[in-house]
Amino acid sequence: MSRSTRPLLPGRSLGGLALLTAATLVLGACGSGTGSAGAGASDDPSAATSSSAGSESPSAGTPVEGGDLVWALETEPLTLNAQTSGQNKAKVLLRNLFDSYLYKNADGTYDPWLAESYAYDADQTELTLVLRDGVTFSDGDQLDAAAVVANLTHARETEGYSSAAVFALRNVTGISASDERTVVIELGEPDAFLLDYLASLNGAPVSPTSLETAGNLAAGGLDVAGAGPFVLESYTPGQDVVLTSRADYDWAPEAADHSGPAYLDTVTFRFLGEAATRTGALTAGQVDLIDGVQSVDVPLFEDSADFTYQRVLNNGLPFGYYFNVSQPPLDDIRVRQAFIAGVDLDAVLQGVHHGQVERALAPVSSVSPFVDPTVADAYATDVDAANALLDEAGWTERDADGYRVKDGQRLTIIDYAAAPYLRDNRELLGQAISANLKDNVGIDFQFLPVDAGTASEKADANEYGIFDNSRGDADSGQPLIFLYGTDATLARGKYNDAALDELLARGAATNDVAERTEIYHEAQQHIATNAYSLPIYVPQDSVATLVGVHGVRIDEAGGVLGSAYDIWKES
Repeated sequence: MSRSTRPLLPGRSLGGLALLTAATLVLGACGSGTGSAGAGASDDPSAATSSSAGSESPSAGTPVEGGDLVWALETEPLTLNAQTSGQNKAKVLLRNLFDSYLYKNADGTYDPWLAESYAYDADQTELTLVLRDGVTFSDGDQLDAAAVVANLTHARETEGYSSAAVFALRNVTGISASDERTVVIELGEPDAFLLDYLASLNGAPVSPTSLETAGNLAAGGLDVAGAGPFVLESYTPGQDVVLTSRADYDWAPEAADHSGPAYLDTVTFRFLGEAATRTGALTAGQVDLIDGVQSVDVPLFEDSADFTYQRVLNNGLPFGYYFNVSQPPLDDIRVRQAFIAGVDLDAVLQGVHHGQVERALAPVSSVSPFVDPTVADAYATDVDAANALLDEAGWTERDADGYRVKDGQRLTIIDYAAAPYLRDNRELLGQAISANLKDNVGIDFQFLPVDAGTASEKADANEYGIFDNSRGDADSGQPLIFLYGTDATLARGKYNDAALDELLARGAATNDVAERTEIYHEAQQHIATNAYSLPIYVPQDSVATLVGVHGVRIDEAGGVLGSAYDIWKES
């Protein structure tokens, strides 16, 4: 089968917005483009060097069929229904259960997957999908045109079901089946995000029976059947998910490393939230593979003959702080600029992550084809300039603790961080940034982890200063709308910026990559000039395995770990 490549990082940061030129891996079949648009989501191969997990070469040996794999995950899914999942870290599990109509390449092009072919008309307002023959869901239902129409209609028209579908299908005016294998999707205007949705996990079809009979369809997913290479065997909340391979699976995309069923018999995903616990489980041989390797443990794995280690940077938007410009003190651009210039991110990231993450220097990920490296200067550290800005803004006094004060009020900025989405030591990072800002400029920044309900309550009441977020989308144009658009649910910066809205709308209305790149460069310059956010670091997937585990793959478009479809273990 054909192979497609994307740069893969070894265990050290390349820094800044440098082009990534390290070893690559063969893509996993079920890790196709996952530009998911669910709320809070977030969302990628030739032979690699021996320092990369699952790296292969012709001399590595013939894949072994059978065996059981235990994979320790950092995050437990909030739902097992791919259409409603908004967790970037859940993709690696869900990709084993759900396949998509299309497969997205790293360069933004698409190949057929469950669809045999796809084509737009001349105006790009009518998309025709021809489905592969013989595809079935794990419950035995057929993937036919009626099933596709049912899926798209349900996702589009069921209130509160899928924010991903609401966005991706917003310009759809009609969905119909012209025969048993052909689906026609009509659009009111061209939309760059429709194909991305059809290649994403959120857009992956579930069986018609699931749509009609599954209990707690949106939030549960225990009885939701997909067309992936594995089927759900059991789920023990707080403990693990066990998957078994499908013997009849035979529709992997062309970019996969093999065809037919998965090599493994079973995959058990264990939920181990503490990084040290995952490391201990791997070193003790209790699990075969772990993700979310903490920075201090990287040398343990990358310098050992007993383990392999790799990391890959995620596409989409970096982890960053989005300033709420509708409330003081961040309604003053000088305070926003001072926050950005006053924190020494290089020192903070080195202290927290020991050189194992890449600093973000633009509003989109450094691996995005739309990144504009010319905006990096807007995020440079300049403590003297930051202090001068705060003096100019009237924050000239200091209290007994060293914080700036004006009119009797301390310069306090609060981030109520939703705990289910905390990863990568973000709480420790927030504490480090807080200390750095106090010392450098006298800002009282409070990073407060809270439960998801409290975070939502604070958001609804507009009682916060910063919203922290990252997005792992395969197309960074989508999350730009989600985080900066006036009417977007996640746009908690409340920018209400008509000029920025117009740019983002133009980027969504064309499939021309060069035109979109120019538009998104202008949008990033606008964001940087207005100091709407502080990009902090580019999220990554980091994975370590026992040395006998092969075939760990990445989703090349999203820059996230792929499924277990191509993984095999030495016997």
